[in-house]
Amino acid sequence: MAADGTIGILSDRVDKIACHKCHASVDVRSVEPFDIVVCSACGAELPVPALLGQFVLLKELGKGAMGAVYKAFDRTLKRNVAIKVMLQSLGRDQQFTENFLREARSLAALNNPNVVQIYSCGQEKGQPYMVMELLDGGRLDDYTERAEQMDEVKLLEIGLEVVKGLKAASTINMVHGDVKPANVLFDKNGTAKVVDFGLARIAQKKQGLGEIWGTPYYIAPEKARKEKEDQRADIYSLGATLFHALAGHPPFEGKTAQDVVIARLRNPAPSLREYRSDLHERTVALIARMLDAEPFKRYPNYDSLLTDFERALQGAKTEPIPVIQDKPRSKGKQIVIGLVLLALAGLVIALTLSRSGREEPKKETGKEGPVRMKLINGKLVPVRVPVDEGN
Repeated sequence: MAADGTIGILSDRVDKIACHKCHASVDVRSVEPFDIVVCSACGAELPVPALLGQFVLLKELGKGAMGAVYKAFDRTLKRNVAIKVMLQSLGRDQQFTENFLREARSLAALNNPNVVQIYSCGQEKGQPYMVMELLDGGRLDDYTERAEQMDEVKLLEIGLEVVKGLKAASTINMVHGDVKPANVLFDKNGTAKVVDFGLARIAQKKQGLGEIWGTPYYIAPEKARKEKEDQRADIYSLGATLFHALAGHPPFEGKTAQDVVIARLRNPAPSLREYRSDLHERTVALIARMLDAEPFKRYPNYDSLLTDFERALQGAKTEPIPVIQDKPRSKGKQIVIGLVLLALAGLVIALTLSRSGREEPKKETGKEGPVRMKLINGKLVPVRVPVDEGN
């Protein structure tokens, strides 16, 4: 029995592994799970797996305060899976374990293309676990962490799929409780799928009623105020998630988690228009309504939200990108500006004529005498001067 060296997940060591390149047997009894060993026969670098019941843990995909997620191979069903393993300390709490396994079984009965499929669940070495489909298309936070502004159409397509997943879960009275970029995963075709339904609510029950469990950037105001929450809290969190992806940063920021929550409670949500002039008005209005501080002002259900998502997506695909122009000046301002310009033009003409009248007379020599330039009726015209015969 050994720990993985990071958060205390217990597993069994593997004595030997086969090199994937030359198939030589490599002794790994002295190597920690998930470390890298070099094949003595061909020099290939090999990750060292670990065992957890019927699962071969191949790679750590992520970790948090309650456990870790691994890429694993199910030796019984002969397929690759993802397995979320909770800490043994949580497994000692019978109520937590019952809630965790009950939520897993409920989700396993839900078969929706936009919800990560649950295959099985159980407990191993005192650690509750949940076995899920393995997705290798990345997560939405792969984009948001780069602080880049995502394409409007692409983001609306992702959001629409997430809404469909949340709606499907709501049919079995499942509220997510922690919608955020890290919980939106993609399969190899780019389809968005929601993961970790109910985990935040289970964690909050474990921590006690005085604790707030959620991600500060995306937490709904009513949850921060410890008020009753429903699917509208998930709608808010999704709105904050999509705002982050479109603007390149979350709607509220701060040095600490408390600063972020306080900023949300004290201030209205900013408009996406402040950061993106290229977004369609339906998209801006959609996100703004999702981010309203008052739950009753948000979308009342997923059906109405889906309708506006589809309209916004259709508009983004077919309508030209809007050009934000300056506000038109009032008629009075236009008259004043015109008079000023006219006065300036008159001043320039007057100065030009004044300078022309003060110029030295030009002289030309010839048989017919010199020519002088004279101002007549506001025009400079040449005037021939008689030749002075005495010269």
